Amino acid sequence: MKSYLPSNTIFIVYICLFLFVSCAGFFRKKIPNSPLNDPRKMILVRIDPGRLGEFKEKTGGKYNISYQESDSYYSVINKQDIDKFGFPSPGISVVKQYLPFKYYSGNYQELINERFTSLEDLKKGYKDNILNIHYLLGIANLYSEQSKMEVIGKTARGREIPALLLTNTTTPDEEKISVLFNCAHHANEVISIEHCYDIIYSVLSRPKEYQEILNKMKIWIVPIVNPDGARHFWHVSNLMGRKNGYPGSGPVNEKLNPGVDINRNYPFYWGKAGGGYSSSNPSNYFYRGPSPGSESETKAMMDLANRERFAASISYHAYANCLLIPYSIDSLNNPEPDVAKEIGKKIAASVTSLNPEKEFEAKKISIQ
Repeated sequence: MKSYLPSNTIFIVYICLFLFVSCAGFFRKKIPNSPLNDPRKMILVRIDPGRLGEFKEKTGGKYNISYQESDSYYSVINKQDIDKFGFPSPGISVVKQYLPFKYYSGNYQELINERFTSLEDLKKGYKDNILNIHYLLGIANLYSEQSKMEVIGKTARGREIPALLLTNTTTPDEEKISVLFNCAHHANEVISIEHCYDIIYSVLSRPKEYQEILNKMKIWIVPIVNPDGARHFWHVSNLMGRKNGYPGSGPVNEKLNPGVDINRNYPFYWGKAGGGYSSSNPSNYFYRGPSPGSESETKAMMDLANRERFAASISYHAYANCLLIPYSIDSLNNPEPDVAKEIGKKIAASVTSLNPEKEFEAKKISIQ
């Protein structure tokens, strides 16, 4: 097979993708390498109100309160510091159950009550569905000539799947090239959402630098592909969120592990991923669904792709420390010339790995 993308299209797409990977930096400087809810690294402690002063004295102000209830305070502490501070102690206990991620995120209660006033607000913390819609609406209102929000579909539980279009909204779309950036197919991978917001920030905070791109391109961004999973991860249990939590309309919990891995549900070579990373077992974390494209979220993304005919796309995840080049099925060969491989290798070479044990690389095999 041969690629029939015009050379100027390839050039514009390359510049766009390269910038959106190499410029992504301000979030990463403030986000730890290990997940906040990883019990191997971080511990959640519960503090009685009467012991808050003692907690602050013992920790020397090193740790902030991450969540507050009427009868409890919570803080996320490095596991190495637990013994050092003498925890657990009377009125200060180690939380052993898997509470929702809102207890770990650090400032969720503060952010949920703030108005959106500037792009700087995007840097303040992790985002659930509520904050995602809040920020996208704020951006679309504040930057109406460079952005537009659209709901591309709804989940099986009725939650909206919002997307943001970055483009010069004052010029016709007919000749523009469309690209897609999407995050949180697996909603427990909260850092992926920050990559989508990093793109938004990078483009809108430097209008002169991106003016030509916005004149010639339609940049679609879907920060949370899996809103139902995000709801479960943030507000039910941090063991959930990889899958979409459907079927059913009643309550869910981590023991039931309901739903479909949306990232395994797309029709293209459905069920062909090797290495045990696609399953027909509904209780498996890699459950691919009852049929190709069966899920509402999958259909929404497919409808958008069919409408826009994207020249390129990047889907952000938080596991393999690599850039996966299509196609990730061993038996498939890429078109020639292999534009995806060429661009992927150059992008990977521009990225500095924050994992001391693994370099960032571009490769074909999927292990997400």
